[in-house]
Amino acid sequence: MITRSALDTAGIKQRTEHISERVRNIIISPIKEIALLASTKTDVVSFAWGIPYVETPLHIREALRTALLNDPLLGRYAPTLGLPTLRQATAEKIIKQFNIKVDPLSEIFISAGAMELLMVAMQAVVNPGDEVIITDPGFASYQEQITLAGGVPKFLPLLEKQGWAMDVAALPKLITKKTKAIILCSPNNPTGTIFRAADLNVIADTVLEHNLILVTDEPYQFLTYDGLTCPTLVGDDRLRNNRISCFSFSKEYAMTGYRVGYVFAEAGMIRQLLKVHDNTLVSAPRPSQVAALAALQGDQQCVEDLRLTLQRRRDVMCEQLDNLSKWFSYVKPQGSYYVFVNFLPEAVNDVQMALDILNEAGVALVPGSAFGPNGQNHFRLCFGCTEPDIIKGMGRLKKFLEKHY
Repeated sequence: MITRSALDTAGIKQRTEHISERVRNIIISPIKEIALLASTKTDVVSFAWGIPYVETPLHIREALRTALLNDPLLGRYAPTLGLPTLRQATAEKIIKQFNIKVDPLSEIFISAGAMELLMVAMQAVVNPGDEVIITDPGFASYQEQITLAGGVPKFLPLLEKQGWAMDVAALPKLITKKTKAIILCSPNNPTGTIFRAADLNVIADTVLEHNLILVTDEPYQFLTYDGLTCPTLVGDDRLRNNRISCFSFSKEYAMTGYRVGYVFAEAGMIRQLLKVHDNTLVSAPRPSQVAALAALQGDQQCVEDLRLTLQRRRDVMCEQLDNLSKWFSYVKPQGSYYVFVNFLPEAVNDVQMALDILNEAGVALVPGSAFGPNGQNHFRLCFGCTEPDIIKGMGRLKKFLEKHY
């Protein structure tokens, strides 16, 4: 069986003495492992880490600069729930976007990004032995977050021949007495798929029938292409007691380094999530919250500009992949900024091949095995980088493939 860990595959030994079993049982996300290995080299084109290579919009940076110079409270802890003004603004955004009632006082808190919220959610709802259903392929860190909480990941297949649609017919077989939750991300990471409304309704019905928790991971909700919209369960009021929705400023406002997000859930659930948040983080950084408030209150044209920029980069990436059709097939992404490619010539250890490509070609991409069993023999390429870098990196990749395959 192929190890998901790039560090293990690279022969980097891990300390085990004094380390808890639960930590020994997880790995650093292979996305970050590849990024770590790439950082030790020069002249690497990175298709690995999901970062939009654009500046944070000017109005956000200017608001933060003003606060740094003039706000005497900026260096202090923020309230554990987050700044009241930001909680109000995020509630208004959810109400407008999803047409659902939100109480900013009891159903919202501010976090250090959606990643923290996903970990908080798993720690709050998962008991040892509980099963959590995730898509296969799906975001690499879900597996570690579930495992660290003592849970067991269960994989709902995505069907490549159907554009990576959810195999909802397989869902009933995954439900057991131990099933506790389902995690969904649409548009999907790593495939770029927008899940169909009918399939989402099957998920919602299953959650309600079995009284499960649905965790929706929403960093790419805004990021769709070709005039498509993204169906969602955030606005399904039937799920109010069963849903935890995790949002981030990282992608929508090019604020990955600010580490700020927010969660929407039923008031009783918020109080439980807050226990983990408080004992992990205390509060999201006040400067980041000031910047997030400026993001929401400023001109939203920056979001559309970013979407159009990334759509152009997607098109460039797909054009480059079309020139590599001897080696790769792919489903054109409908959203997010990833394309998940299938390596055609032969079965390979995709983790080792990703390392070989990094070391020889100077191109960082993520092995598909990181994202679940269905990811084997695939690679995730992020097209968040600039168009010249996409062309440069794909040219290097072509030379590598011509030499070896």
